[in-house]
Amino acid sequence: MNNSDKANKTVLVGMTGRLDSTVAAYLLKKQGYRVIGVSLITMDRGIIEKREEDEDFKKSKKDSDVPEYELTGTCYVDDLKKVQAICEKLDIGFYGVDAKKLYKDLVIDHMVSSRLSGIDFNPCIACNSVKVQILLDKAEYLKADYISTGHYAKIFTNLQTGECSLLSANDQVYDQSFFLSALTKDQLKKILLPFGDIRRVDVEKIAKSLELDLIPSKKKVKEVCFSNDYRIGNFVETKSPESMREEGTFVDYEDNVSQGEHQGIYLFKPGDRNLIASDGTHLDKEYRVLYCEYKSNIVYISKNDSIYWNRLNLANCVLEKNLDISKPISVYLLIYPNDKKVSGRMTVREGLNIIFEADEKQKELLNYNRSATIYDSDKIGARIIGYGEISSFFNYEKGLWKVYPDPVEKSEEEEEQLAKKAETMEF
Repeated sequence: MNNSDKANKTVLVGMTGRLDSTVAAYLLKKQGYRVIGVSLITMDRGIIEKREEDEDFKKSKKDSDVPEYELTGTCYVDDLKKVQAICEKLDIGFYGVDAKKLYKDLVIDHMVSSRLSGIDFNPCIACNSVKVQILLDKAEYLKADYISTGHYAKIFTNLQTGECSLLSANDQVYDQSFFLSALTKDQLKKILLPFGDIRRVDVEKIAKSLELDLIPSKKKVKEVCFSNDYRIGNFVETKSPESMREEGTFVDYEDNVSQGEHQGIYLFKPGDRNLIASDGTHLDKEYRVLYCEYKSNIVYISKNDSIYWNRLNLANCVLEKNLDISKPISVYLLIYPNDKKVSGRMTVREGLNIIFEADEKQKELLNYNRSATIYDSDKIGARIIGYGEISSFFNYEKGLWKVYPDPVEKSEEEEEQLAKKAETMEF
């Protein structure tokens, strides 16, 4: 598309006032597009302004009074006036859109429900899907042609079929395709991603040259919101009835012995350490959470750091059309955005459930319901061919399927019986 064609095209850019969205808007305008900045308001403005202006509020606020903005990453809008000023400097239009209810219904409530159930939820994948759809709806209302965000990813369009695919960015360190993996083909057709071929360091240079008063980013580009924060439990308490937060027991997985009581499984996730019982007692520092059992409110813990998996099941999968699923496919799986992709083979079962067999066993503790994105390679421009949620994971070794190390040592006769049983298991 040449510049004269672009001049007749309008793009809505999701604006936060931070570095990436601002440079995205600048580059699209420089390319000739008519650009309009749109800020999606997902938080209560009054609370945010009070936090910024009232020092007494900061000092008096209890840990339990944790608003959403303090647990999110770099994508929320906390200063509309500053974003509007940035848009004016860039000479582009500006709109604010109230998205608080949708954000609550489709992101916050889902996250809270998952924590109460002791399973995982990736809020960033859900959040980006929600925000992209809101931008697309606004684009239709304003008769705009495209939307855009400051994500580091690429969109490839097959000129023969018109089908779009999402690819990883050239800057593999900052690649954010994982966070956009749930976008549909129809959505991708209407999205422009100007950072697909640009390194983050070059984007930073462009931002510096603009000499704008940008809102600083408090978290890293690939950091997941609502995670690794001790205040999540307190936040869940403010968003759920007390009847859904039952107390339970810490149980040593190996010897099946109680190690104390806890105030609710919503406070924990696999891998958590520095565990504290309801009475304030600190558990042995070697303990970490294995998993949370919702029905019994048991948090299983272990001192064993040698937990592996080499096969897992994915449920609720969405796959790219026209994939030959009649035989195993070599793929790469990404479970955590800052990890390396895991190579292996996927076999598609009935109902689009997937078995993934890793080429090498992985020393990693996973959580049920965790999102996993499937790529066709681990190179620059790797294509996303599907995604799903982890329903189970195993380590298959010596004829045995194991999720976690055996709590008790088994006799040779029992091992042989289990091995025979494993041979007949349908997996």
